[in-house]
Amino acid sequence: MTKILYKNELEVKFRIENEKAKKEYANKLLQQGFVLSDNHLETDFTFDTADDLCKKNEIILRYRIIGNNEDYLLTMKMKQKNNEFQDHIEIECSESDYDFLEKLNEINRILKEVINKSIPRINPKSESLLEIISRVQEGGFVKNRMLSQKERVKYTKDEMSVCFDTLPQDLGEYIELEAFDDKKLFFLIDYLSPNINLLEKRNYGKLIQDLLQERLVDLAYRRICVFDSELGREVRLKFGLMQ
Repeated sequence: MTKILYKNELEVKFRIENEKAKKEYANKLLQQGFVLSDNHLETDFTFDTADDLCKKNEIILRYRIIGNNEDYLLTMKMKQKNNEFQDHIEIECSESDYDFLEKLNEINRILKEVINKSIPRINPKSESLLEIISRVQEGGFVKNRMLSQKERVKYTKDEMSVCFDTLPQDLGEYIELEAFDDKKLFFLIDYLSPNINLLEKRNYGKLIQDLLQERLVDLAYRRICVFDSELGREVRLKFGLMQ
């Protein structure tokens, strides 16, 4: 694999039990030299073909819109075998990347080989979320695997990231630890010493769906979880989930 294009992302998350624990984590990070690098809304749209070809081939395709279309990331993740934490080989790109076209072409090369599809080039900075969904659907990716939002506060140091995430609909707050090698990830876990009983191995999509299922939310509605109820209604209309 081309090192410039691919990264091996390792991550693990824990539920934040209370505000006191959250402040303690943040103070520890600052003491260790981490810096506050981001504080924004993230909208994640994960999509698939009608017959779930991405899921069947353990591929995740996602557009992540940062803030109010301030930036975006297109990511392809390929699941790795790891029982300890989430482990993916990924290609991630934005229009602002100097090697954007190279990364996009590599994503489409793999998709063409595996599922005979390709992602159309779009510009989320000038297109609304609903327009992005339409463009993706035109490329044959008609199924919404998950569309969700979170408020994210991010601290970074030496290719390590610690994110404090707040989910919509009072679904809770989580701390997500990310690194590109297991030594750094284990360092973060050991240093922050989160309550191991609050370990969360599910990705946010599965976590949100399970939490909404506990509230007896209909299956189709569990795949859309946003802060703005009007946006949620428009997205459900887009996918034909309501009249």
